[in-house]
Amino acid sequence: MEQQHLAIATVPIQSWETLYDWDQALATGTIFPGLNKPFFVLEENPFETGFKPDENASPEQQERERLMKEISALSFALDDTVLYLDTHPESAEAMKLRKTLIEQRKGLLKEFDEKFYALTKDCMGCWGEGPMPWEGACI
Repeated sequence: MEQQHLAIATVPIQSWETLYDWDQALATGTIFPGLNKPFFVLEENPFETGFKPDENASPEQQERERLMKEISALSFALDDTVLYLDTHPESAEAMKLRKTLIEQRKGLLKEFDEKFYALTKDCMGCWGEGPMPWEGACI
C-alpha cells in the first residue's frame, strides 16, 4: 500500500479550489480534493463505487432512487460549502455556490414532493394522494 499521511496531523489550511463533482464528493466525504486525505488507513474505500441502482426495480422506483441520490449529493455539497464559509465568510465563490446549491436542492425537493411524497417539513406534498411511507410508498 502507498505510504500516505493521515488527515489529522496534516490537514492544510483550506483554500478555494476546483471542486469534486457532487457524486464523487459524496463518495469521498469532501467537496475539496485537497482535503481528501485518509482519516484512517483503508485498503479500499467501500464508498468509491458509488450508488448502484436496482436494475430490477420498477421505473417509478428507479426515478425515486435517482432523485434521492441527487438530493443527497447536493445536500452534502451544500453542507460542506457552509462549513467552508464558517472559516471563510468573505469567499464570494463559496457564497455563489451556496446560493446555487440551495436553489437546485429546493427544485429537486419540490420535484420529489410532487412525484412521490414530502421529504422535509418544507415540502408541501399531498399525503392523501398516495400511500404513506409505512404503506409501501418508499419501496
